[in-house]
Amino acid sequence: MNAAIDFAGCTLSKPFQVTWRSAFDELCHTNPVWISPFFQVMAGADGSSQQRHDMATIWALNMLQGSYAFPSYVAALAARSDIDSVRHGLLENAWDEAGGVHRTSRSHFWLAVRLAECLGFNASLAKALPSLPASHAYMESHKTSATSGDFDEALGMICLIEEFTTPEFSRIATGLISAVNEIGPKRVEDFILDGGGEYFTANISDDERHREEMPKIAATLLAARGVDLDSPSAIQKGLEPILAGSKKSIALRAKFLDEIYQLVMDGLTPLGFWQSRCFSLETQTECT
Repeated sequence: MNAAIDFAGCTLSKPFQVTWRSAFDELCHTNPVWISPFFQVMAGADGSSQQRHDMATIWALNMLQGSYAFPSYVAALAARSDIDSVRHGLLENAWDEAGGVHRTSRSHFWLAVRLAECLGFNASLAKALPSLPASHAYMESHKTSATSGDFDEALGMICLIEEFTTPEFSRIATGLISAVNEIGPKRVEDFILDGGGEYFTANISDDERHREEMPKIAATLLAARGVDLDSPSAIQKGLEPILAGSKKSIALRAKFLDEIYQLVMDGLTPLGFWQSRCFSLETQTECT
């Protein structure tokens, strides 16, 4: 057990801050994913308003499973750490994602359910709804890494998610709201007041905070191994497996977004996605 090293609430060394920020700016914020066909449609630079609405809606329906699964990755990884502050930081992250004491009103899963309902879908089957193949592969890879894979790689995958949320969710929210404004079926005011925007704002708010905490968790981990956090070269080497996990995560995310784009361009509608997934379940519950 290692309880002595704890960077929570502390100022990280300048070399660590610079190395971390440089790595994630390159990995995430200048990644080609942001100019991919999916985000070109979200920005209104390509495709129609209907295609933008359909892509954002299919994304949202897949996020029912994604948001339900995410806290389990983080909690599973926390259970594997023998450093108290690392475990605590990860569990606090999972607790936020699960809604804390306001589970059904604040958890990211239940906000995804509300978003699906705002988009016209009965979300009673939400936890059982099968996802797209690329979405399923994304979730399974993160789950396997967190439960039994390399610890640093799994941590890096979670770090990437926290870094990725604001640019991803803000672009999709903007695209979806503009499409709702142009083609309905609800007025934008009603969509927002019914909770259609809260899934996006809650994720961004929580993950911006988590984004600030993840480098502290990583620094704690490296310091526990004797890495000199004033040495840029030592930091870079120590972060290599974490950054490898981040690269793996963003590649999986890009495949998920590419799959949505291709399916919509091939004619898949949100209703078609929903019905095909609902009918594949062993249930008599009607899907509407």
